[in-house]
Amino acid sequence: MHERLRNPVESLSHTVKLFNYYHTLFNSNLPSMTEIGLLQVDSKGSRSTLLPTPKDFISKIEEMIPKVIRERTDESKRWLKKSIQNLSKPVSNVEEFVEQNGHLTYTNENFQNVRDRVDLFGQIYNTLAEFQLKVKKEDRDNFTESVQMIS
Repeated sequence: MHERLRNPVESLSHTVKLFNYYHTLFNSNLPSMTEIGLLQVDSKGSRSTLLPTPKDFISKIEEMIPKVIRERTDESKRWLKKSIQNLSKPVSNVEEFVEQNGHLTYTNENFQNVRDRVDLFGQIYNTLAEFQLKVKKEDRDNFTESVQMIS
């Protein structure tokens, strides 16, 4: 599948909605006891096994997604710091000018990809907030710092 056809924000949103739906479904539609003709089936064991499963997956998402985004935000910040540092070097001769021009070309070619990545992280954080999933303050601050570096 082509990379641009996948939308991780929508996938995350749909996944959390699906887990919430299953939790509600299991909570409201799984009986504790069911009568089948002359037999009475106790389904408390099945219910107790199935009911927490969707919420467990949501907690794993809540734990995993911020960690991955933190690592990727740090990677983007390192790239931005290095690019800013390379472009801020003073130029005193032709050799240094050519080197800095190479840094400028490299930065221009890759800047939009880094900006798109940081924008994607913001959309994912918004999706997590929409479903009231926890994000640590330092992760939010780290993301905000990367947005400021891009501006």
